[in-house]
Amino acid sequence: MKGALTRFRVMAYVVGVFLLLLCVAMVLKYAADMGQFMKVVGPIHG
Repeated sequence: MKGALTRFRVMAYVVGVFLLLLCVAMVLKYAADMGQFMKVVGPIHG
């Protein structure tokens, strides 16, 4: 059970960091007119 919980925590952190990067990239795209970050993060998102 402990191994499954550890894997879940790792994946939760990975997804959390990715969502944070996606939100920062969206703000930069629309507020600061810097769309190059979405070219990196966007394809990963799908």
